[in-house]
Amino acid sequence: MMSKLGPEQFLDFVLSTQLDDFSADAKNRALWNILDTMGAIIAGGQEDEIIKLIRCLGMKAPLISTVLGDNFQKVGEMSAAFLNGMAGTSLEVDPGHRYAVGHPSIHVLPAVLALAEQEHRPGSDLLLSYLIGYEVTSRIGMACSLRPLFHPHGIFGTVGAAVACAHFGGADENLLRQTMNISCSFVMANSWQNALQGSSARNACAGMAGHFGILAWRMATSGCIGFDGALSETFGRLVGEGFSYGKMLEGLGNPFEIERYYTKLYACCGSIHPTLDAVDEIRQRRSIDPGRIQRILVRTFFPTSSFSARDPLNSMASRFSVPYAIAALLVSGECMPQSFSRDALENPNIVELSRKVDVVEDPSFTVRLPEERCSAVEIILEDGTSESAFRTDHRGSYLAPHSDEELEGKFLGLTERVIGREGARAILQEIMGIEKIKDISLLTEKIRGYRSDL
Repeated sequence: MMSKLGPEQFLDFVLSTQLDDFSADAKNRALWNILDTMGAIIAGGQEDEIIKLIRCLGMKAPLISTVLGDNFQKVGEMSAAFLNGMAGTSLEVDPGHRYAVGHPSIHVLPAVLALAEQEHRPGSDLLLSYLIGYEVTSRIGMACSLRPLFHPHGIFGTVGAAVACAHFGGADENLLRQTMNISCSFVMANSWQNALQGSSARNACAGMAGHFGILAWRMATSGCIGFDGALSETFGRLVGEGFSYGKMLEGLGNPFEIERYYTKLYACCGSIHPTLDAVDEIRQRRSIDPGRIQRILVRTFFPTSSFSARDPLNSMASRFSVPYAIAALLVSGECMPQSFSRDALENPNIVELSRKVDVVEDPSFTVRLPEERCSAVEIILEDGTSESAFRTDHRGSYLAPHSDEELEGKFLGLTERVIGREGARAILQEIMGIEKIKDISLLTEKIRGYRSDL
């Protein structure tokens, strides 16, 4: 048992934890998380606004680290972390963590990947620092009572990315502390309205976490300092209404938080997934003609109950709309990225059906968070009959994980159009064996090689 308390105990944990301390299951879950995150980045990197941003920023940067979007060009390390982080959140398919109230992987991986490629480091080094950063992000998120208006992207993950970078760089306790303290000053003021109104600034916040993570590490090694107590002040008084070192340290390493992640087979906010699972349960039970639906009633927890826009402003906003996601699933039979495209937003059948969905909070569901994410759905047909379903969780959570075959299929579906079927399968195998890679730049070069239009 470690004798130090508070942040010192946490820093000791970061410095002393080795890859062998993680069980085979924990490392396997990390590999699936990395694969899932890479798939989200590669697919999201082909979105128009990401391509334009890559071309804008890439022209001004040295050729160091690969951006997994557009034509896979190399840019500066901080630009690569930013662009890959932003791309990986744009389609809303990256994995998350319910207790951390966010998505640790997309904040941490782009930063460590950029450094590993630049420094020609082995995959085992990337994996360990990724796991450390994931743990830090999750633990801070669990210890903080985030103010209701804040969206979690760019908040906990900014510090997690910074600690991961410092760990990757071989920091001692002092440099690690300074990096963590400095990074607290870079936490983003990210409003939920960015997501609900479809603002791309919301995606940029995750990208900035990786950018600032590298910057905080570089500042610390250059002699810059933060202030002690930055962690508790930032997360306990500024962006949060309370912060508990006790919660952050409780059960540290048992389990490792990578063991409690979730994955997505719907390209929308994870808190909508229990509702979509309930709708899908009804679909599997009975064939329903969307044109014969009179009304759909949804009871769910807050804040998901506020994701009630029937006419979302754009593709991003539709990913945070319960009515739209339900309508897309019932009309098209799926909720993957194409279900939230511009064409889908203009589909009259989806538009008409989304306007028939009513979403309300059930306070008895809200109080069951975060252990359960409850949703009740009733579909009322024009003939007066109805079908109902109730869920206490969603598929893809660590309690009901997606199968390896489902996640493989998702990765291939996201990446084949970018690097081809042969390339997607080859990269899948490389990532799942990442501990054996002697130089991460060999992985990124292999990905670049499969892009047919390079």
